Amino acid sequence: MTSSREAVIVGIATELLRTSGGLRLRVFSNSMRPSLRPGDIVTVQSKMPLNIVHGDVVLYGRDGRLFVHRVIGTDWGTGEQVVLTRGDALASPDPPVSGDAVLGRVVGIVRCKHKINLQAGWRALLRPLLSRTGPVLGTCFRLTAEAVRFGRVFLWCRNKPVQQL
Repeated sequence: MTSSREAVIVGIATELLRTSGGLRLRVFSNSMRPSLRPGDIVTVQSKMPLNIVHGDVVLYGRDGRLFVHRVIGTDWGTGEQVVLTRGDALASPDPPVSGDAVLGRVVGIVRCKHKINLQAGWRALLRPLLSRTGPVLGTCFRLTAEAVRFGRVFLWCRNKPVQQL
């Protein structure tokens, strides 16, 4: 059961996306680790459900709550679009989401004052691959991509590099 406060938050997020086309939200859950960490701020862009593709990270509402999860598939079997999602850190997919419940697509992340654009470069190329892998393999792909991009690997503690390998 959801509180009326949560339902109001979903309503405000829906209205902001409809009127302004964008929204920024703080992440509180570990379900999208390591892609999204608690404390990250995601930038969500309003997007028509018809344009949702494998690998997109989307914001959707269900039961008066907001979720940010990766798209692992879409289906048109019933005549309406149904979106299949899963958190990167979760082993099983979420219950199917109606295309109308999808509020927008995550296009950027702010982590430790660093902006990460999800729509450019290697991240955009890896999105479809990450949506088809399990949590462990997906994590390996992301860590390898980060190492290649920066040319070195850091051990992170509280979002600060503490040791370079």
